[in-house]
Amino acid sequence: MKSWNAARLFDEIVMPAQMELIRMEYRGVRVDETLRSRRRDEFESRIETLKADPVLEGVNPWSPIQVLNKLKAWKATRARSADERALKKIRARRPDVANFITHVLECRKARKLKSTYMDAKTHNDGRLRTSYKLFTVETGRGRSGKDVFDLGTNMQNFPASQRDWIVPDPGKVFWAADASQIEARVVAWLAQDDAYVQAFLDERDVHTEHAVAMFDVPESGVRDLVPGSERSYRDSGKLVTHSWGYWISPYGLAARINDTIPDLAYSDRDASKHLRALDKLRPGVVRWRLNLIEHLKTNRTLVTPFGRPRTFLAISRASDSLPSPLHREAVAHLPQSTAGDHMHRALVTTAAAFRTLNVRAECLLYTHDEIAGQCLPEELNNVRNIVTEAIGLPMPLKYGSNALICPADFGSGGSWKEAHP
Repeated sequence: MKSWNAARLFDEIVMPAQMELIRMEYRGVRVDETLRSRRRDEFESRIETLKADPVLEGVNPWSPIQVLNKLKAWKATRARSADERALKKIRARRPDVANFITHVLECRKARKLKSTYMDAKTHNDGRLRTSYKLFTVETGRGRSGKDVFDLGTNMQNFPASQRDWIVPDPGKVFWAADASQIEARVVAWLAQDDAYVQAFLDERDVHTEHAVAMFDVPESGVRDLVPGSERSYRDSGKLVTHSWGYWISPYGLAARINDTIPDLAYSDRDASKHLRALDKLRPGVVRWRLNLIEHLKTNRTLVTPFGRPRTFLAISRASDSLPSPLHREAVAHLPQSTAGDHMHRALVTTAAAFRTLNVRAECLLYTHDEIAGQCLPEELNNVRNIVTEAIGLPMPLKYGSNALICPADFGSGGSWKEAHP
């Protein structure tokens, strides 16, 4: 079999994927404007209610100066910034002002959600569009945002709670397929970790296993939404799995979990405990990280299984603590880039099969691990077979005789939200 290199990657995956993404950008998606308008009104009311809450003591939550002045009056900070990261650091250090900071962040989040998505401008044909780019991120993963006419929005990070007003054209059904646990699988195969690989070969859901262990919930309840959050317990288990795989610090993990589940009160100690437990459970991953560190001492270039090279230019000193920013960047790059190129290939393969087999379907949306679109109801089985086969193509990674094959979860319905697997 022909091996992968940068030239083959560019010719067979990157450029064909960019062409498909341009077609998708041109097509756009249909919006249920009645539902979106109602949702916009609901959020406007919610934002006003949040702003009027006594916990703010009259402070405008969107004014960095007012927020900082209030915190300085409480002698909670000497910082010059009131951005999200700075406020979370203060909240972790000063529980007495935590309610104020949490409410400020909630106000900002609600207004950003409304302005970014519910207020996103459509084109004259009423369709919402996004501009996809494959050449702006070091890993090669796609990025999306407003188009050259300043219309549309970022569709790759579109919140699940708002996907119900993204709907198919009349007479069609929405479908979506995502690659199951793809980045965690890539880490397991890259690290050649026996137990980690076996968990996937046994078709176990490692995100669910980690969620059950972390949050003390039954397996039957891991997909329930956490109170006060738009994410499920499994989503948080997934976040821990990925964060640990990318060598996150206990502080960084605690910040991410608390951002997702504010009421959980997840401490740095909790994070450190869970990260150590995963290190012990998956020792092959620990060895893989250390081998990468040794490689970077003599060669700053890493090449992914798909042949994508990247040279790391970050400064590294012998006195740097382990892991340094360079190490974390390198550890995160390999699984993210490999998963991204695999999904690019799946998109190209799917779209080509639709045309070759005259299947009346089209790809409309593309996220980091998901392809979504619409088709006639009678074509749904054909679409399911084509997309799941494309996502299930073997990756250029092996554990013994077992090539890495990522199964796909497929769903369909009357909106993007209903179709989400």
